[in-house]
Amino acid sequence: MPLDSSTPYFRKETLADAVQVVDERESQSTLLQLFPRRLKGGDTITVRTLTRTAQDIRQTTRDGKGYTIDKGSATETQYRPGWVKPQAEVFGDDLDVFYAATQAVGQQDDRSAAIVDDANQRVMSLAERLMTDDAAWRKKAIIGALTGSYSFYVDDTAQTITYGLTSIASPSTTWTNAAATILTDFRTALNTFYEVAGVEADTVFHSPKLTDDIFKNTQMNTLLGGSPQLSEALLSLSAGSLGGGPLGTMMGLGAGVQWIPVQGRVVPVGGGAATDIWPRTKIVLANRALMGAEWGMAFSALYGITTAAPNVEMSTPPEGSDVKSIKVTLFDNGIATFRRPDLVMPWTVEF
Repeated sequence: MPLDSSTPYFRKETLADAVQVVDERESQSTLLQLFPRRLKGGDTITVRTLTRTAQDIRQTTRDGKGYTIDKGSATETQYRPGWVKPQAEVFGDDLDVFYAATQAVGQQDDRSAAIVDDANQRVMSLAERLMTDDAAWRKKAIIGALTGSYSFYVDDTAQTITYGLTSIASPSTTWTNAAATILTDFRTALNTFYEVAGVEADTVFHSPKLTDDIFKNTQMNTLLGGSPQLSEALLSLSAGSLGGGPLGTMMGLGAGVQWIPVQGRVVPVGGGAATDIWPRTKIVLANRALMGAEWGMAFSALYGITTAAPNVEMSTPPEGSDVKSIKVTLFDNGIATFRRPDLVMPWTVEF
């Protein structure tokens, strides 16, 4: 079965095009949209952190009320991004189809067209397999950034980025307690964000399980029982609209606050059982409009990367050899960053 790097449907460039298509589709997910790719020159990326040092600054508002806010100092640290290397092996029927497509290119009959179409579909399937791993890796890094820190490997050496995020104090009463005042706790957290940051939170990131938890609460059920309008709003509630829709306004959680459920289930790179890396106890308040989140990518001469698209490497056999399998590796790198880490505040609640 002769197959080499000139085989049309198995060239690095063809597969890279398919990877780019899948990457653009994956980027429609909420978390990846929050951290758009930005290519950085060199091999390092700057991460800005904020260290709170005191509480001695007063911010005065027009109504005369003053708030104590944290004084802080910004620190910028450069990190060398780690590379993720999802790998897929292609053999058997796939190789037969790729070889047949090489012979069918340019032919006008229906059978040849069907073979070429089959090869195209298999290239896209291969890209899907690689990008599923890649997206899971990026998602894990972004969740780590939103919650305060994450670790990764550079040349088999672990390094950890700590973003210096200010945490909001946990409620004094656990939310499994019937006496817990969940709605009051939410309002307190939003007020704390404003008092510390000087701007209002416009986004709340949370586990999808949170909605189930808060509607089991006694305070919430009492509120619903006394308000048919609120109950009707609850029935029409859609994921992610808790704070920004009519329900959020009636609860007093603030109009204009978008609630984003974070699907934290990821499959480890290389396969294995999926795990949920966003705990149901973790909530993050942020000003998404101002925090300046992005996914910084570095390029390295080692891998020849000159664009923000992931680079694809193929281990192809010598021309004319009897191929049994081909390994395809995707190289991608990057670090999640904030221009304003002081506008991202994790909040841990207990159930």
